[in-house]
Amino acid sequence: MNFKINEFFKMIYADFKLNIKKILIVAVTVTVLIYLINFFGNIKNAEVVENVSISISITDNNLENQIKVLKIDNNEKEFYINKSIKDNKWTENKNYIKKIIIEAPDNFKDQIEKISVNIGTKNFIYSKDDFSRYWKTIDKKQDIIKSGVRYKFYHSPADLFYKKSIVPLKSGIINWPGDFKIILFTFNSTFLIHMILILMILVSIFILKEIIKFQNRFTDDHDKIMSNEKFSTAVILSCFFSSIFFFGPFHMFFTNFDEFDFTFVRVLPLISIGFIMISFLFILFILFLYKFKSYRETISLIFVFALLLWIQGNILVWKYGIFDGSDIKWNKFFINGLIDIGIWIIFIFIAVFKSKLIYKNIKTISIIVIIMQLSLFVVSFFKLPELPGHKKYSIDKKPLFEFSKEKNVVLFTLDDFQSNVFYEIIEEDAYYKDIFKDFIFYDDCITAYYRTEFSVPTFLTGTYYDGSRTQHKFVKEEFMKQSIPKLLIENGFRVDIFPQNKPTILFDKRIITNIMPIKNIEVLIDLFYLYDITLFRYLPHFAKKYIYNNGKWLLRRIFIKIKYLSEKKKKFSENLFNDHILQISENVRFITDMVLQSNANNNSKCFKYYHINGAHPPFHINENFELVSMKYSKKNYKNHAKSVLKAVKMFLDKLKEIEVFNDSLIIIHSDHGSGRSQDMLINYNKEKINNDQDDKYKKQQFDKTRSQALFLIKTINYKNGFKVDKSPVMLTDIPKTIASELNLESTFSGYSVFDKNIPNNRKRPYHGQFNQYIITGPSKDDSSWEIIKEKDDEFTAF
Repeated sequence: MNFKINEFFKMIYADFKLNIKKILIVAVTVTVLIYLINFFGNIKNAEVVENVSISISITDNNLENQIKVLKIDNNEKEFYINKSIKDNKWTENKNYIKKIIIEAPDNFKDQIEKISVNIGTKNFIYSKDDFSRYWKTIDKKQDIIKSGVRYKFYHSPADLFYKKSIVPLKSGIINWPGDFKIILFTFNSTFLIHMILILMILVSIFILKEIIKFQNRFTDDHDKIMSNEKFSTAVILSCFFSSIFFFGPFHMFFTNFDEFDFTFVRVLPLISIGFIMISFLFILFILFLYKFKSYRETISLIFVFALLLWIQGNILVWKYGIFDGSDIKWNKFFINGLIDIGIWIIFIFIAVFKSKLIYKNIKTISIIVIIMQLSLFVVSFFKLPELPGHKKYSIDKKPLFEFSKEKNVVLFTLDDFQSNVFYEIIEEDAYYKDIFKDFIFYDDCITAYYRTEFSVPTFLTGTYYDGSRTQHKFVKEEFMKQSIPKLLIENGFRVDIFPQNKPTILFDKRIITNIMPIKNIEVLIDLFYLYDITLFRYLPHFAKKYIYNNGKWLLRRIFIKIKYLSEKKKKFSENLFNDHILQISENVRFITDMVLQSNANNNSKCFKYYHINGAHPPFHINENFELVSMKYSKKNYKNHAKSVLKAVKMFLDKLKEIEVFNDSLIIIHSDHGSGRSQDMLINYNKEKINNDQDDKYKKQQFDKTRSQALFLIKTINYKNGFKVDKSPVMLTDIPKTIASELNLESTFSGYSVFDKNIPNNRKRPYHGQFNQYIITGPSKDDSSWEIIKEKDDEFTAF
């Protein structure tokens, strides 16, 4: 081809002027379609607001029948909702709330304990002080006097507002703030970004067509036919190659639905645009190979590479265990790596020496595999479970470190912190014992479940998970039935949470006060993580190690670093730790935020739940807060755990500095033990382990070690020094303990840990990885353990 560059650009300019309207129309149409998908996806996933409820707690029960709650409707007409609304009675009217009016005796204001209003997922709680500050008295020409009692009218503050949607949606009321925002959200900055991206793609496709058009001017009919054949092969192959980066991530998303905070419709446009761009760039790359003599050989090699990626991600799938930051025993998979490499070498060999045969079948095989992936995609989409709350909401971190001047309850979870190792640390060094001089340490505390996703909901609800329900159903049902967050909200507490694993908690305004619509930045971090695990699955064994990156992951780590650098000046103005440690360690980032931001400015009673990485691997920080890389062992576990305890000391010191420590009920605990190496087992017997041919002893000792949960508690105004208590307690006793210490009525099962009547032979159920047990007696004694149900899980712990 006699390629004349000046003629080429003249032709592009002339054609572009003729086609610019078409390009713009297509760009706008495609962008609008993407947002319509998003819009109707939001409608599909929207939460219908239930009937409005209001609960009024007052000290004088004689006033109960004298209080009336009124509502103003669209026409500003007053009418009664209910004669008496005190015990969470639901109203029968679904019209939208503009203001709530309370008609009550003159002395009502002084008798208020708490007013709680629920409108769907929105929950509004007003203490006595809040009521005086925010609820306004309605001016009447003359107050109403009944039976000698003067009545006044109070109306709710402006934030207590829920608008009925004008869009004909479901039952008409949806959990978003008004239709104006619904209409405008498609014209915000992200709309413009998508428009620009689509324009770039369309212009690129236009240029691509012009290249082929220009090429055809200089070729005969035979060459044109060959060129079209090459082009169709290039398009189909590029779609096949790119489809891996579309169907692959969605396959990982569908099969690990709860692991990601984003919804399907939220990332569909992003992944689709990525797919289109990769396809286009790949087509361009192939077209540049047109005139090379080795074109067919090269195309065959590229096709085989794409096919190998698909085979690796769908057939050669090896069981590496749970991605929880633990070290992967790469040497155990050496044979698997050899199988991967062997298959890759064979296929590449065929591509090189049988390129003609491969080239002839590229389009057929590519189309077949694309259809297979598309079929799986459609089936998986229609099998998606109910949308959980954690995909709708994000954590508002602003109030996390605002403590109450009046009363605080702090539940601080240190993930994977093993109780007996804590005891060894404080016995070896009095410095660490002195950190907890005002705490009681329960040496024989066990968890109910060996893994975080079920341990957390069990100790927040007090209900043992028996495996009869899915995690989502268990969390939704038990949190709403009775849980510590729900009980405390109902009793006038702010409930602020900082979870490590969002699916472990029900994200609902009736449970949590510091949640808000999910942020785009969190979606992007999760999206990078999704691509990380997709690459991990689709690359051969020996490449996976570099994607996993010692539990930090490759793309996610890069994005977190960029995010950290962008927030550095705003968030970490004081350098408590160096940049590298702040980027890598969640524990260090958390304690930095806490030390720099904590205050006692909140007027409400507060419940704070924090769950940090704790002693969980990977180990990047030693006891001196130095950045290191340590393999999992008891020695390194202790080293890392000491840095966690020092971070806890900074946490407690800050509470003392802002003068809320003494008036706080503080529980520091773990979700389960660790036991990821033989020397971490609580009854480590090397001879028995070596002679254990069927792994039964190892399995039972691993289960036993994972049950050993750390548990320390400081009651309000407790100053009697560090104590060790041998009572047989469980993490599921936490709700009963908190309710008992705050003198709140509850129906939680279990015991308060301070109950003197806990029997020494208490039967404690425990769900291990390999067996279910009943523990009767000291948990560190083998004779106390009885297997009630065996499982057949393969042992891969160490």
